[in-house]
Amino acid sequence: MRITPAAGLAAAILALFGAALPAAAQKAGEAWKPEGNVEFVVGAGAGGENDRIARAIQHALTSEHLVDSMTVLNRPGAAQTIAMQYLAGKKGDANAIGLASGSFINAIARSGSTLHKNITPLMKLFDAYQCYFTRTDFPLKTMVDVRDPGGHVDIGITSIGSAMPLIAAGRLRMLGIASPERLGGALASFPTLREQGLDVVTANSYSVLVPNGLASSQIEFWARALDQVLLDAEFKLDLERNFWVLQPIRYPETLKWLQDDYDENRAILKELGLTQ
Repeated sequence: MRITPAAGLAAAILALFGAALPAAAQKAGEAWKPEGNVEFVVGAGAGGENDRIARAIQHALTSEHLVDSMTVLNRPGAAQTIAMQYLAGKKGDANAIGLASGSFINAIARSGSTLHKNITPLMKLFDAYQCYFTRTDFPLKTMVDVRDPGGHVDIGITSIGSAMPLIAAGRLRMLGIASPERLGGALASFPTLREQGLDVVTANSYSVLVPNGLASSQIEFWARALDQVLLDAEFKLDLERNFWVLQPIRYPETLKWLQDDYDENRAILKELGLTQ
């Protein structure tokens, strides 16, 4: 049989694609996984608590070979809203994830922005409880002492992990921790505010988010990956070193949790006359 040049070309193309079909079908049957570099967007500068958390997660994801590579992208400013606007602009891009803390929710609740509806919370990871502290030469030793004198009193408040190195070194004095119950380990000797008769619980909650518009297989991948991060030995050490208290809430329950947090912040800020 005589084969014309056109027919020969068609046969070659058919042979080429026919050979590729089994490989393509096999790849289509595999669970989705990001290819290439993943951007991890953080709304704070390098070295701060948000950055330390992101890099701990980055280390766990790469060491467990869950992603090929990951870059932490620091986009500080405007109480993390610049970073979250950037993430929201990545709609449908599963190679972009972000980290946000309670400060972000507080900021948009104050302004009335609904930016949180343009991103999808995958997992609330943990709480960084706040502690109150002062100088070691300060005459007041507890939060009850602070409450009683009235007037202007100089004290500080931040996440425990940020203050503890100076407290442990004897350069600052711990006045109390705003956790619901006394924490263990190196914090066992420090009373909560509730123990001091002050019904105050405050924590910065940290969550991992993705842009809206992801396929269910992509959301499932990131949900499984974050569960593996929580089991990573190095990440567990980071939790202990920084006094982060694991309190995971997973997707889709995170949708209600985030909206409830926004609504609560908005209501309190409105009562204080601080909404815009």
